[in-house]
Amino acid sequence: MSTGQREDRKLRIVYDTNVIISGLFFHGNEETVLNFGKDGRIDAYVSQYILDELAGVIARKFYHRLSEAEDNLALFLERTIIVEPMRYVSAVQTDPDDNHILECCLEANADYLITGDAGDLLPLGSFSSTQIVSAAEFIRIFGELSA
Repeated sequence: MSTGQREDRKLRIVYDTNVIISGLFFHGNEETVLNFGKDGRIDAYVSQYILDELAGVIARKFYHRLSEAEDNLALFLERTIIVEPMRYVSAVQTDPDDNHILECCLEANADYLITGDAGDLLPLGSFSSTQIVSAAEFIRIFGELSA
């Protein structure tokens, strides 16, 4: 989907784990993009891999702050569609775990993957029909599509 066109269907979004964590525990662009799902204009997708990775990061690094994000996490999970990827991807050789994120994008037929991974995912620019963007870039795109 180009930024100049607007379709009647909802945008299909996959959030990388780092965006979810940042959006839940910190203020900034990541929090803003997570909140876009509240008005029903986007559908957010995750896989079990993303949920497991999210739980692991919270348990390792943010367990002492979980009460701060508990309500937002519950709301995020209520608004999220879980998909089970059926295709294997090997597009990222330097960090094979990133392939699980791309698998989720394929299964969800995602329009956008929002990530903070400047090392492996953002440089791809796109994967299949999914545009790979930062939170800041998605805020700009979403504003254009909403105008």
